[in-house]
Amino acid sequence: MSILLKIGFIAVLVFSFVFASWSVAHDDIIFSADIGRDFHLLRELDEKKIVLIGPRSSTGLFHGPFWTYLTYPAFVIGEGDPIVMGWYFVLLAVLFVIANYFIAKDLFGKLPAAFFAAMSALYTAYHASSMFSPLGAMFFIPLFFYLFIKYIRTKKFKFLVLNIIVGGIILQFQLALGVPFLILSVGYYVFTILRKGNKKHLLAFLLLPVLVSNFIIFDLRHENLYLNKVFGFVTVEEKGELYNYAGLIRDRINIAFTGVEVLRNDTYGYLNLIFFVTIIILCVVLIKENKNRDIYLAFLYFYFGFFVLSFINKGPILYFYTFPMFPLIFLIMASFLNTKFKKYLIVPLIMILIINMSNAINDIEGYSDKIGKDAYSWKFLREASEKMLEENDFGYFVYSPDSVAYEGRYAAIFVTEQNGKGSYYVKKPITYVLSAPTPENDFITGDEWWIKNKVNIQSDPVSVIKFENGYKLKKYNLSPEEIAAPLDPQVDTGLHFR
Repeated sequence: MSILLKIGFIAVLVFSFVFASWSVAHDDIIFSADIGRDFHLLRELDEKKIVLIGPRSSTGLFHGPFWTYLTYPAFVIGEGDPIVMGWYFVLLAVLFVIANYFIAKDLFGKLPAAFFAAMSALYTAYHASSMFSPLGAMFFIPLFFYLFIKYIRTKKFKFLVLNIIVGGIILQFQLALGVPFLILSVGYYVFTILRKGNKKHLLAFLLLPVLVSNFIIFDLRHENLYLNKVFGFVTVEEKGELYNYAGLIRDRINIAFTGVEVLRNDTYGYLNLIFFVTIIILCVVLIKENKNRDIYLAFLYFYFGFFVLSFINKGPILYFYTFPMFPLIFLIMASFLNTKFKKYLIVPLIMILIINMSNAINDIEGYSDKIGKDAYSWKFLREASEKMLEENDFGYFVYSPDSVAYEGRYAAIFVTEQNGKGSYYVKKPITYVLSAPTPENDFITGDEWWIKNKVNIQSDPVSVIKFENGYKLKKYNLSPEEIAAPLDPQVDTGLHFR
């Protein structure tokens, strides 16, 4: 690489670090429902020390607990403080970029490695302020692919074992990715080993039950609950008839070709499609020329194989299923810098980095206006909860239209436990209700209905603090009769709907 290119890539890495750190450096992270749920899971792990399942997936199944375990050290060090976790997210992003550099360097050389590291750094920085379990899958997919290639090329048993282990780790983070990737890799291994490989290598597959042993143990303890959910998921029917796959086929084709975020924000709406089609064409050309043929065939095998196997899921492909695969696409883009197309692609690839940096600046400017103000701002949620601390002895409840109120509940729990004040979901002479924004004119499921029918408080609040984002903090002075009035047993959903 020229000195100018080295300086440029280093500048991208430094910028990406600043971008990734921007929110947490301003004492904030994006505290969405998924992040709030994860912190409640961390509280559960801190209490039980051993957990077998993790967050609930969009399909009704459960992911593994690896994300909870991966983030637990920061939870302990920070005593549950999301800001400490935010810095830990930045550390994970840095480690991911370093690992990606060495993976690409071994496969393609220094210039592709530098581009891959820069592209990974920029993309991961977009997620650094609110990481959750699909990011865990993303962190391991380049390594999974690397180990697959190493086994193809060397036929060494250690790479086979490591690839299967990493595939199991991906499965624990994100079922929608881990299951197809493991099926694809194991299917290829079985075919090639039985055909002309070392039959002893089949022993590596004995690891598979071990890698999903937490699900097996959970199922045995809960009367096949998980297995029944899996069976119901893969055999789902629509209105008593076999599912119509036409819509699913269109969905898969559309996402496969247009959903790749080469540009994080595609202003024109078609550039990502052009970029992706170009990537596929170059892969086909290089396969024909036998240039890293195994790598490009493996990429096409896993990428399109994922979409074929995704038909197990009878619903649409969600963004959380696909974005962890994008670094694999960035790796293939980087590899072109080690081919005859280098002189034609170096400028377009640098422009992609520059455009993504420009988009990142726009994100920083937009987010800066929301720090401490947005409904999903941790800084806001903490400061809103701290207003209850004006009283020494009080009870409190948290309402949200989604029933679970993960974000507000965790903020209130954290603040009250840190200060030794307040009683969680207990009515006292002074009782607070922190209410998330409620749809206008929703008298059926709004906070007023919830307070009267679930918490059984019939009196009006003595004060209401209204925040610009729609949150409200209501203070009640309760009579002995109102305190004695029973709560609805389901007022505290806990992690039941996680």
